[in-house]
Amino acid sequence: MLNPRLLASWKPAVACAWWRLKRRRKCAPGRNRTASIGISVLIRKPTRHLSIAIRWGDYHAGKGSQQEGATIWTRTGHEERLEIDLPERTDQPLEQPVPRSNGLVLSISVRAVPVADTNSALPQGVRSVSVFLVNRRTPARPTGIESSDSPAGLIRLKDGRILLFVNDCRRFPYADGGRQVLHVAVSSDEGRTWRGWREVLRDPRRGEPPPPNGDHGVSYPYPTLAADGAVLFSMWVETGQKRSL
Repeated sequence: MLNPRLLASWKPAVACAWWRLKRRRKCAPGRNRTASIGISVLIRKPTRHLSIAIRWGDYHAGKGSQQEGATIWTRTGHEERLEIDLPERTDQPLEQPVPRSNGLVLSISVRAVPVADTNSALPQGVRSVSVFLVNRRTPARPTGIESSDSPAGLIRLKDGRILLFVNDCRRFPYADGGRQVLHVAVSSDEGRTWRGWREVLRDPRRGEPPPPNGDHGVSYPYPTLAADGAVLFSMWVETGQKRSL
Protein backbone atom coordinates (compact mmCIF):
# COMPACT_ATOMS: atom_id res chain seq x y z
CA MET A 1 0.00 0.00 0.00
CA LEU A 2 1.26 3.47 -0.82
CA ASN A 3 2.13 5.98 1.85
CA PRO A 4 -0.90 8.33 2.11
CA ARG A 5 1.42 11.33 2.26
CA LEU A 6 2.64 10.54 -1.25
CA LEU A 7 -0.91 10.70 -2.52
CA ALA A 8 -1.07 14.48 -2.21
CA SER A 9 1.68 14.91 -4.79
CA TRP A 10 -0.11 12.88 -7.47
CA LYS A 11 -1.58 14.60 -10.48
CA PRO A 12 -5.36 14.38 -10.15
CA ALA A 13 -5.95 13.70 -13.85
CA VAL A 14 -3.87 10.58 -14.28
CA ALA A 15 -2.17 7.86 -12.29
CA CYS A 16 0.45 5.62 -13.84
CA ALA A 17 1.20 2.02 -12.86
CA TRP A 18 4.34 0.33 -14.10
CA TRP A 19 5.47 -3.19 -13.45
CA ARG A 20 7.56 -5.85 -15.06
CA LEU A 21 6.47 -9.47 -15.37
CA LYS A 22 9.48 -11.77 -15.17
CA ARG A 23 7.97 -14.98 -13.97
CA ARG A 24 8.20 -18.52 -15.27
CA ARG A 25 5.86 -21.39 -14.42
CA LYS A 26 6.26 -25.05 -15.27
CA CYS A 27 3.03 -26.65 -16.51
CA ALA A 28 2.17 -30.25 -17.21
CA PRO A 29 1.78 -31.03 -20.93
CA GLY A 30 -1.68 -30.21 -22.23
CA ARG A 31 -2.63 -28.08 -19.21
CA ASN A 32 -2.91 -24.33 -18.83
CA ARG A 33 -2.48 -22.94 -15.34
CA THR A 34 -3.70 -19.39 -14.95
CA ALA A 35 -1.06 -17.14 -13.42
CA SER A 36 -1.29 -13.46 -12.55
CA ILE A 37 0.78 -10.63 -11.15
CA GLY A 38 -0.30 -7.08 -10.40
CA ILE A 39 -0.35 -3.96 -8.31
CA SER A 40 -2.80 -2.01 -6.14
CA VAL A 41 -2.67 1.79 -5.82
CA LEU A 42 -4.66 4.59 -4.20
CA ILE A 43 -6.03 7.32 -6.47
CA ARG A 44 -7.65 10.66 -5.72
CA LYS A 45 -11.31 11.28 -6.49
CA PRO A 46 -10.81 13.33 -9.71
CA THR A 47 -8.73 10.56 -11.33
CA ARG A 48 -10.63 9.03 -14.24
CA HIS A 49 -7.85 7.64 -16.38
CA LEU A 50 -4.97 5.16 -16.16
CA SER A 51 -2.02 4.96 -18.51
CA ILE A 52 -0.54 1.48 -18.15
CA ALA A 53 2.64 -0.02 -19.60
CA ILE A 54 2.77 -3.83 -19.65
CA ARG A 55 6.06 -5.64 -20.12
CA TRP A 56 6.42 -9.41 -20.30
CA GLY A 57 8.68 -12.05 -21.77
CA ASP A 58 8.05 -15.17 -23.84
CA TYR A 59 10.47 -18.06 -23.47
CA HIS A 60 11.43 -20.41 -26.30
CA ALA A 61 13.33 -23.66 -25.89
CA GLY A 62 16.41 -24.37 -27.95
CA LYS A 63 19.19 -26.93 -27.90
CA GLY A 64 22.61 -26.23 -26.52
CA SER A 65 25.82 -27.65 -27.90
CA GLN A 66 26.17 -31.42 -28.26
CA GLN A 67 28.66 -31.45 -25.43
CA GLU A 68 26.30 -29.69 -23.07
CA GLY A 69 23.20 -31.65 -24.06
CA ALA A 70 21.02 -29.08 -22.28
CA THR A 71 17.98 -27.05 -23.21
CA ILE A 72 18.68 -23.34 -23.62
CA TRP A 73 15.78 -20.95 -22.95
CA THR A 74 15.73 -17.68 -24.86
CA ARG A 75 13.62 -14.76 -23.64
CA THR A 76 11.91 -12.40 -26.08
CA GLY A 77 10.72 -9.19 -24.43
CA HIS A 78 7.47 -7.40 -25.34
CA GLU A 79 5.81 -4.15 -24.31
CA GLU A 80 2.32 -2.77 -24.88
CA ARG A 81 0.59 0.37 -23.56
CA LEU A 82 -3.08 0.68 -22.70
CA GLU A 83 -5.20 3.72 -21.87
CA ILE A 84 -7.98 2.81 -19.42
CA ASP A 85 -11.02 4.91 -18.48
CA LEU A 86 -11.86 4.27 -14.84
CA PRO A 87 -15.42 3.94 -13.54
CA GLU A 88 -16.43 5.21 -10.10
CA ARG A 89 -16.40 1.62 -8.87
CA THR A 90 -16.64 -1.94 -10.20
CA ASP A 91 -18.86 -4.77 -8.97
CA GLN A 92 -16.91 -7.24 -11.09
CA PRO A 93 -13.37 -6.87 -12.43
CA LEU A 94 -13.13 -5.23 -15.83
CA GLU A 95 -11.06 -7.17 -18.35
CA GLN A 96 -9.08 -5.66 -21.20
CA PRO A 97 -7.17 -7.91 -23.65
CA VAL A 98 -3.51 -7.00 -24.14
CA PRO A 99 -2.85 -6.48 -27.87
CA ARG A 100 -0.46 -8.88 -29.60
CA SER A 101 -0.01 -10.97 -26.44
CA ASN A 102 -1.79 -14.15 -27.55
CA GLY A 103 -4.01 -14.39 -24.49
CA LEU A 104 -2.85 -11.97 -21.76
CA VAL A 105 -5.60 -9.93 -20.09
CA LEU A 106 -5.64 -6.91 -17.77
CA SER A 107 -8.08 -7.33 -14.87
CA ILE A 108 -9.07 -4.03 -13.21
CA SER A 109 -11.03 -3.51 -9.98
CA VAL A 110 -12.01 -0.15 -8.45
CA ARG A 111 -13.19 0.11 -4.82
CA ALA A 112 -14.04 2.96 -2.49
CA VAL A 113 -11.84 3.48 0.59
CA PRO A 114 -13.90 4.57 3.64
CA VAL A 115 -12.41 7.61 5.39
CA ALA A 116 -14.29 7.95 8.69
CA ASP A 117 -11.75 10.10 10.53
CA THR A 118 -11.78 13.72 9.37
CA ASN A 119 -8.17 14.00 10.61
CA SER A 120 -7.04 11.17 8.36
CA ALA A 121 -4.19 11.83 5.93
CA LEU A 122 -6.34 10.31 3.17
CA PRO A 123 -8.57 12.79 1.33
CA GLN A 124 -12.29 12.18 0.95
CA GLY A 125 -13.26 10.15 -2.11
CA VAL A 126 -9.99 8.23 -2.37
CA ARG A 127 -10.30 4.92 -4.22
CA SER A 128 -8.26 1.73 -4.45
CA VAL A 129 -7.44 0.43 -7.92
CA SER A 130 -6.09 -3.08 -8.47
CA VAL A 131 -4.62 -3.96 -11.86
CA PHE A 132 -3.54 -7.53 -12.56
CA LEU A 133 -1.94 -9.06 -15.63
CA VAL A 134 -3.60 -12.46 -16.08
CA ASN A 135 -2.37 -15.30 -18.28
CA ARG A 136 -5.36 -16.67 -20.22
CA ARG A 137 -3.36 -18.36 -22.92
CA THR A 138 -4.70 -21.68 -24.16
CA PRO A 139 -2.66 -24.73 -25.21
CA ALA A 140 -1.77 -25.02 -28.88
CA ARG A 141 -4.30 -26.91 -31.02
CA PRO A 142 -3.98 -28.43 -34.51
CA THR A 143 -5.30 -26.30 -37.35
CA GLY A 144 -7.20 -27.38 -40.43
CA ILE A 145 -4.37 -26.26 -42.70
CA GLU A 146 -3.23 -29.09 -44.98
CA SER A 147 0.40 -29.07 -46.01
CA SER A 148 3.19 -31.38 -47.05
CA ASP A 149 5.69 -32.67 -44.51
CA SER A 150 7.72 -29.53 -45.22
CA PRO A 151 7.61 -27.00 -42.37
CA ALA A 152 5.79 -23.72 -42.75
CA GLY A 153 7.46 -20.33 -42.31
CA LEU A 154 5.98 -17.75 -39.91
CA ILE A 155 6.86 -14.12 -39.34
CA ARG A 156 5.17 -11.21 -37.57
CA LEU A 157 4.76 -8.03 -39.60
CA LYS A 158 5.36 -4.54 -38.26
CA ASP A 159 1.62 -3.92 -37.90
CA GLY A 160 1.22 -7.02 -35.71
CA ARG A 161 -0.26 -9.37 -38.31
CA ILE A 162 1.24 -12.82 -38.89
CA LEU A 163 2.40 -14.00 -42.31
CA LEU A 164 2.36 -17.73 -43.13
CA PHE A 165 4.39 -19.39 -45.89
CA VAL A 166 3.09 -22.90 -46.63
CA ASN A 167 2.77 -25.48 -49.42
CA ASP A 168 -1.03 -25.49 -49.62
CA CYS A 169 -1.09 -28.17 -52.30
CA ARG A 170 -3.73 -30.84 -52.79
CA ARG A 171 -2.04 -33.56 -54.85
CA PHE A 172 0.26 -36.13 -53.34
CA PRO A 173 3.00 -37.33 -55.69
CA TYR A 174 5.68 -36.92 -53.05
CA ALA A 175 5.91 -37.03 -49.25
CA ASP A 176 2.58 -36.30 -47.54
CA GLY A 177 1.62 -33.39 -49.73
CA GLY A 178 2.62 -31.37 -52.74
CA ARG A 179 5.58 -29.00 -52.90
CA GLN A 180 4.87 -27.64 -56.35
CA VAL A 181 3.63 -24.22 -55.20
CA LEU A 182 4.45 -21.98 -52.23
CA HIS A 183 1.53 -19.97 -50.83
CA VAL A 184 1.22 -17.07 -48.40
CA ALA A 185 -1.68 -16.30 -46.05
CA VAL A 186 -2.08 -13.54 -43.44
CA SER A 187 -3.79 -13.52 -40.03
CA SER A 188 -5.01 -10.49 -38.08
CA ASP A 189 -6.25 -12.46 -35.04
CA GLU A 190 -3.16 -14.30 -33.79
CA GLY A 191 -3.57 -17.26 -36.13
CA ARG A 192 -7.21 -18.09 -35.45
CA THR A 193 -8.21 -17.36 -39.05
CA TRP A 194 -6.24 -16.86 -42.26
CA ARG A 195 -6.97 -15.14 -45.55
CA GLY A 196 -5.20 -14.63 -48.85
CA TRP A 197 -3.61 -17.96 -49.80
CA ARG A 198 -1.80 -16.29 -52.69
CA GLU A 199 0.73 -18.13 -54.82
CA VAL A 200 4.15 -16.52 -54.43
CA LEU A 201 6.34 -19.15 -56.11
CA ARG A 202 5.91 -22.12 -58.46
CA ASP A 203 8.33 -24.97 -59.08
CA PRO A 204 9.53 -24.43 -62.69
CA ARG A 205 9.80 -28.23 -63.08
CA ARG A 206 6.56 -29.12 -61.35
CA GLY A 207 5.37 -31.16 -64.39
CA GLU A 208 8.48 -33.37 -64.45
CA PRO A 209 9.26 -36.52 -62.41
CA PRO A 210 11.25 -35.89 -59.22
CA PRO A 211 15.05 -36.14 -59.51
CA PRO A 212 16.62 -39.50 -58.59
CA ASN A 213 18.67 -37.88 -55.84
CA GLY A 214 17.61 -35.15 -53.45
CA ASP A 215 14.41 -33.24 -52.89
CA HIS A 216 12.31 -31.26 -55.30
CA GLY A 217 9.70 -28.53 -55.18
CA VAL A 218 9.73 -25.08 -53.55
CA SER A 219 9.64 -25.59 -49.80
CA TYR A 220 11.28 -25.01 -46.42
CA PRO A 221 10.82 -21.20 -46.49
CA TYR A 222 12.83 -18.97 -44.16
CA PRO A 223 11.25 -15.48 -43.99
CA THR A 224 12.84 -12.40 -42.44
CA LEU A 225 11.66 -8.82 -41.96
CA ALA A 226 13.61 -5.97 -43.55
CA ALA A 227 14.02 -2.56 -41.91
CA ASP A 228 11.39 -1.01 -44.19
CA GLY A 229 8.82 -3.70 -43.33
CA ALA A 230 9.28 -5.75 -46.50
CA VAL A 231 9.45 -9.54 -46.15
CA LEU A 232 12.37 -11.44 -47.67
CA PHE A 233 12.50 -15.23 -47.80
CA SER A 234 14.78 -17.98 -48.96
CA MET A 235 14.20 -21.73 -49.39
CA TRP A 236 16.11 -24.78 -48.31
CA VAL A 237 14.69 -27.00 -51.08
CA GLU A 238 14.68 -26.04 -54.78
CA THR A 239 14.30 -28.42 -57.71
CA GLY A 240 17.54 -29.16 -59.55
CA GLN A 241 19.79 -27.99 -56.71
CA LYS A 242 21.01 -29.64 -53.54
CA ARG A 243 19.50 -27.75 -50.66
CA SER A 244 20.56 -24.36 -51.87
CA LEU A 245 19.46 -21.06 -50.37
